[in-house]
Amino acid sequence: MAAKKPWSIRTFQPGADDAGIVKLLGQVATFDGSMAAIGSDMLAARLDHASARRGSAWRVAVAANGAVIGGLLCFFTGTLRTEVVVGVNPAFRRQGIGRALIECAPSDRRLLCASRESVGGARALLESTGFTERYRALLMRKEAVGIEDLAIAEGKIVEDTRKDSRRAILALTAALGDSGSAGDGGSDDRAWMKARLARPRAAALYLEVTGSDGKAVDGGVCIVAPCERAKKGERTAAGEPIVGVIEDIGLMKNLRGQGLSRALVRAGMHKLQQIGYRFVEVSADKRKAAAVELYEREGFDVVDEDVHWLKKEPKPAAS
Repeated sequence: MAAKKPWSIRTFQPGADDAGIVKLLGQVATFDGSMAAIGSDMLAARLDHASARRGSAWRVAVAANGAVIGGLLCFFTGTLRTEVVVGVNPAFRRQGIGRALIECAPSDRRLLCASRESVGGARALLESTGFTERYRALLMRKEAVGIEDLAIAEGKIVEDTRKDSRRAILALTAALGDSGSAGDGGSDDRAWMKARLARPRAAALYLEVTGSDGKAVDGGVCIVAPCERAKKGERTAAGEPIVGVIEDIGLMKNLRGQGLSRALVRAGMHKLQQIGYRFVEVSADKRKAAAVELYEREGFDVVDEDVHWLKKEPKPAAS
């Protein structure tokens, strides 16, 4: 008779499992940086977003004592795609928990997932469960020293000290289009954006330009925050990240090609330096050469890669 597994998988229970998921994400983040640690307010905002469906498709792996040691978080976008986040407590890896969680993901939809190149076990797991690589994003860093703002010919870059979530959403939508990711709660969700901006040492910077009506409008935006994927060695004794990250940056199409993107990047870097971070981090899609080149000119070096994966739904059997 096969030995009984020291863990089991069950449906996520909102409220009862919230603290367990928050703790799990923190454990994984500080171990290998393969996922972001979030607080209870941010988890609540994720659950409230329509794409999460109140966690009805979420699953947790629990140990014999009831502790959450693994989790599958699902976010539904459109009619075909589902973004999944899979995490396992480092002390319980290599027991088949990750595979068992992935097998609980919706089987009739295209699954999107991301992993770190430096975490070899994640690649092996995803490939063995039918995922194929879509694209990569470079994780780049530089020391937060000697950074100065760039002068711009028109407009000005200002910080919104009120941390208005509606303003951030409108600016991002104008700059990037409605391309919010379900995995980050959706850029159109006020509660999620409010939770993001409410984090200690997070800030929103805007490029204010003069509109056709003569009034100031936000032509660009840059959101900076503590790095939630900072590993243990990248945190202070109190657990605070020493790495600050440019999370979102966007510029309206009619303003591009004027050096303003670089000015926004520099403003975000300067703000993170002022806050007191030792390092600045950015992510650059390898398919967008201009973005990669911009960060390289600013002195960023590649430290890792985020690998984005896709698993297509199985084709129906021929009748």
